[in-house]
Amino acid sequence: MNHGHRQVRTPSESAVSSARFQVRQWILLGVVVILIAIAVFAGDRLQRWAVNVLWICAAGTFVAFLAGALIRHGPELRAKMMSHNPEQQPDPAQHQEPPERSHQGFPAPPAIRPAAQQQAPAPQAAGLVEPPVFAGRSASGRAPWHLPVGGAPNGLAADAARLGDLEIRAASMVGAGHRCEEPAYPRQDAYALGRTPDGQYLVVAVADGVSQSPRSDLGARVAVSAAARELSGMLDRGGIDAIDVGRLYKMIAGEMIGTGRNRDIPDKDICSILITAVIPAAAREDGSRPIWASWIGDVSLWAQHQGRLIRITGADKSGLDRNTLSAVLPFNPDQADQCHVNLLPNDSVAVMTDGLSDSLAAIPGVADFFAAQWAGPPPHPAAFLHSLCYDAPGQDDDRTAVVVWCGDRRLTRASADRRP
Repeated sequence: MNHGHRQVRTPSESAVSSARFQVRQWILLGVVVILIAIAVFAGDRLQRWAVNVLWICAAGTFVAFLAGALIRHGPELRAKMMSHNPEQQPDPAQHQEPPERSHQGFPAPPAIRPAAQQQAPAPQAAGLVEPPVFAGRSASGRAPWHLPVGGAPNGLAADAARLGDLEIRAASMVGAGHRCEEPAYPRQDAYALGRTPDGQYLVVAVADGVSQSPRSDLGARVAVSAAARELSGMLDRGGIDAIDVGRLYKMIAGEMIGTGRNRDIPDKDICSILITAVIPAAAREDGSRPIWASWIGDVSLWAQHQGRLIRITGADKSGLDRNTLSAVLPFNPDQADQCHVNLLPNDSVAVMTDGLSDSLAAIPGVADFFAAQWAGPPPHPAAFLHSLCYDAPGQDDDRTAVVVWCGDRRLTRASADRRP
């Protein structure tokens, strides 16, 4: 359909028209000056004629100059009057022109205003200090981050929660050795937090994907999700005593294999190691708190007691084959270990991958720094993640930590008797 177009004068055409009008004004002014000279120096008869014509020309000149002023300055005067009377301002919606259409029939893209093109970039966050640095900066720690190919988990993740008198902080970050490659590797660590329906138990699961497995990031995510779900179900049916470790890890391995095969991913490409922990939401009458933990691989459990970090599971790495794993999921679910730990009031417990535990054991100052961090009140989740982004030479692996601060709210005898 052919729509009519309003004729619009260009700026150059408007300038030419204004110049012509000014020329006419000056010609008229010149005629008035000539008539004034005739009226002054000519005879009486000619003077009367000249005076009459002079008045006519003077009136015309006045009208012409007034009209010119209105033409040149009318829009500005109208805008000022409208700004003083908002009720008379036109509604843009009532005067909106239909969008111009391209030759395909779709709306043409809007023109970019020069002001938008010259806009300054967004300011950076002020007052945010750099993450901690231990034993000097690393080259990878200063390098820019890159993106992995395809769908991948976020490079950073953080959580905060409260359950009973437990305060939970969790964070995970892709390691400098993974994020600085081009293309980058996805974050192979994962964590999950769960609880029983009655709120009596907290469930923590942390996994570390095996670097040699191309889709270990998927295996780690499936492992922590299945672990949190299955453990919550077992706890709901009978408490810690109802946990069947063999059945738990076989179900986790089966879900990893099933997920991989549904996506045509070989079992060897989704390998991961895993640690799980169960923490009661309230302490016993004496203030102690029994914790259950189980693991496959070099993921570990630590406790903070009176400003010191104590390693509960695993051992410091040594030797040339320090990163060799004797068991991984989904191939060795029957090789899971387990332990029971008794925490005292106001202790905190940390579940982590070796990206952090290796630094605690090998880099001077790291253990003291995190012992002080975890001995104090629980930080904001952003601050908790920020501390995990420290830089140290050779510490390029993914890092994940879930830290639980245990309060001193104790079970009464009646509530302890009701606990399964």
